[in-house]
Amino acid sequence: APPPFPPPAPPPAAPAEGGKKGRAKVHNTTVALVPPDDVWQEIQRVRTELKDKQLFRWPPHINLLYPFVPERDFPEVIEKLRDSLATTKPFQVSLSEFCLFKRQRSATLWLKPQCPESPEALDNMQKALQDAVPHCDDQRAGHGGVFTPHLTVTGEASMGEAEAGKEECEVVKEEKQAAWSPVTFTCKEVHVMSRQGAGGQFHVRARIPLGGGEVVMEDTRYDLMPTEPPEWCVREEGKGGGGG
Repeated sequence: APPPFPPPAPPPAAPAEGGKKGRAKVHNTTVALVPPDDVWQEIQRVRTELKDKQLFRWPPHINLLYPFVPERDFPEVIEKLRDSLATTKPFQVSLSEFCLFKRQRSATLWLKPQCPESPEALDNMQKALQDAVPHCDDQRAGHGGVFTPHLTVTGEASMGEAEAGKEECEVVKEEKQAAWSPVTFTCKEVHVMSRQGAGGQFHVRARIPLGGGEVVMEDTRYDLMPTEPPEWCVREEGKGGGGG
């Protein structure tokens, strides 16, 4: 079998947090869909097998607004997000297909979330959230206005310039696809997350329910996240990395 993806290049340094209040964006906060605990095992197994550099920093997630506002803006913005989801009903999400983002010298392996009962549910939810915080538009801006939901399992994998590197990535994708059993869960809430300091883990800071209801504010690590970073995980300060 071919080796897993080669190690990626370090991520670039994050921009300063400054900027006009209400308009700033940072890479240490996000709004994301995080699958429930009961489907983490298989996702984390694949990430571990591929030595995903972001395994310690990020939980399994589908970014909806990333980069997001600084923590100082959370009180104002979270209420807007809650209101934006007041009419969004919970929906089923299936993770059944592996895909590749290919670039000139790198590739990212990811699971494609699909909503069999309501195909546009994820797109509509992301749009509602973005409409509430219009300057946090990176998930669509630069992509022709199209949102491509994805759950990354490799982060950035360096391919070099050789065609062999691209072929290797395809082989790994097909191997993981053949061994994968689809998982399905219900999206009932989205999480506002943040991380602190060099090498910090993302914690959940707010749980925003779909369909209205009370926002749960907290500062809690995910119980199923690694307690210590494997030696191959990213340790340096920089962008959130792997957030996509």
